[in-house]
Amino acid sequence: MMAISFPTSLDNFVNPTNTDPLNSPSHSVQHSDLNDAVEALEKKIGLGSSVAGSASAGQLLTVSTNGTTIWSNAVYNTDQAILSAQVFG
Repeated sequence: MMAISFPTSLDNFVNPTNTDPLNSPSHSVQHSDLNDAVEALEKKIGLGSSVAGSASAGQLLTVSTNGTTIWSNAVYNTDQAILSAQVFG
């Protein structure tokens, strides 16, 4: 079984072909790994209208140049009437 690496790094899943037997790669491990990855994504994003992790009301999930995500304060630009995010780091 592959331990997932997300959210500290990206996972690399094996994509079986239609000619692979169910044990190579292991069918059950494929499901287990994917389930773990989806659960990690759900935990990172959060549920419905609730805030996730350390996020506060009025924050957006933003991505930095190195690919990491952080919760950042939303800023409303009245001149352009757009919603943007301050990017930290």
